[in-house]
Amino acid sequence: MSFEYDKSLSKISLDSAADLKYLSVNFTKTIEEKLQKHMPKNVSNNSKDILREKVENLLENFITRTFELAKPNIIINGIEAQETIIDDSSTILEPFNYDLNNKLQSLHNEIEETILKTTQLRREIPRKIFEYKNSQDITEIKIKFPEEPLMKSIKTEHIIEPELQRGDEIRQEYSNAISVMKQLKTSIPTTCAKLEKSVEIIKHFYEN
Repeated sequence: MSFEYDKSLSKISLDSAADLKYLSVNFTKTIEEKLQKHMPKNVSNNSKDILREKVENLLENFITRTFELAKPNIIINGIEAQETIIDDSSTILEPFNYDLNNKLQSLHNEIEETILKTTQLRREIPRKIFEYKNSQDITEIKIKFPEEPLMKSIKTEHIIEPELQRGDEIRQEYSNAISVMKQLKTSIPTTCAKLEKSVEIIKHFYEN
């Protein structure tokens, strides 16, 4: 079906096809939001909503027809938009998936929480380790010297080593701290890799 228009009128000028696609996507999204508001889709009911399907088809045809009729009146970067108005109408007119959007939002929130926890750990762990190394109750560690004079011990070639009251406990705590540091050194790169992968997934969803 042809559409007559006044050639004397100025055409709408756009810088790129991306501008027109942006208008098309947002126009479609607005209509889908209005449809969801006035005719909510019952996701819990597996039966088809015949009336809603008919309305969806009518709206899809309306959107397609609207931009088809707009073709003769649009210039993209100085070129007629007759053949370049919409690259992939099936992608643009795809129904808005609310379940997928909720999952994406949940994943985004989870990533933000993980980033916050990782940042907090990076800030707190070194401080805790430093405090741990410097809070070994040094003042409480008492060295038990032999009752015999030191010179006498040397003369008899029998040096009595000082005995630490908490020696075993200190060694165990230090060993545990080293173990924790090794675990963090192993787990933090893995966590960062997962975060980067999740961010790439989110970017992919937003860009497409």
